[in-house]
Amino acid sequence: MSENKKIDNGGPAIPSEQLCYVEGFGWNQTLKKGMTLRDWFAGMVIQGIFASMPTTTWEPKEKSKDVIEAITKIAFYQADAMVRARKE
Repeated sequence: MSENKKIDNGGPAIPSEQLCYVEGFGWNQTLKKGMTLRDWFAGMVIQGIFASMPTTTWEPKEKSKDVIEAITKIAFYQADAMVRARKE
């Protein structure tokens, strides 16, 4: 993916309003953003992948880092598809 292309993160996953004091303006409601929907989707994908794999897969091995990085890329690829699908 191009470094310059902005990824649609789907916006906040679990937004909440927060009351805060702004000097000169008083108390105002502001949106506390938290994690993005894209991150939440990716986390759910990773959770499903790990839950379905035998535990012996995660024994310490030299290539474990490569496997985990590949799973992370798959999770974000799926999350991007899920964000796009919500707009159709």
